[in-house]
Amino acid sequence: MTASTDTPQVFVPYESLVICSNTLKNVPIIIKIGEHQPIIIGRGADNHPQIWLSAPVGTSSAWISLVSENTVLRPYVLPDKNVLVLQDVKAPETVVMVGNQMVVRAVHDDVNNRATIPLIDLRPIGLNIYGNDHVGLVFGGGIFIGNKFENLAAAFAVQG
Repeated sequence: MTASTDTPQVFVPYESLVICSNTLKNVPIIIKIGEHQPIIIGRGADNHPQIWLSAPVGTSSAWISLVSENTVLRPYVLPDKNVLVLQDVKAPETVVMVGNQMVVRAVHDDVNNRATIPLIDLRPIGLNIYGNDHVGLVFGGGIFIGNKFENLAAAFAVQG
């Protein structure tokens, strides 16, 4: 998969995602920047959320895939920061770290057929997108908290 608006062939969307207190129902693309989506979160076969993570390359218009299906593709692409994917063996949780900073935490909820993303911080990969369940999601100059999005192609989008 390229880091574009296409979802990966193996992507299985959740019926519902809750990201930083915002509920997305039947919304496959969480964030879209121009033709790129920096993060995709889908249902994994083992109940751990599957994460795809992409980042812009410097000041160019090019993007690079860092994580695909919870597998690190480029562990050393960022200066002095390793990319790492962690999965809890006792709980259905997937975490992506860049250096010593958590950039995304996704928790599978089988009872409600959804995933919850209580924390996201894409600043270490060059994007001013961050938030948690308490402050909401900071994106595109706004703060989004407690919103509901339904039947959309993308929840949060800006031109690249």
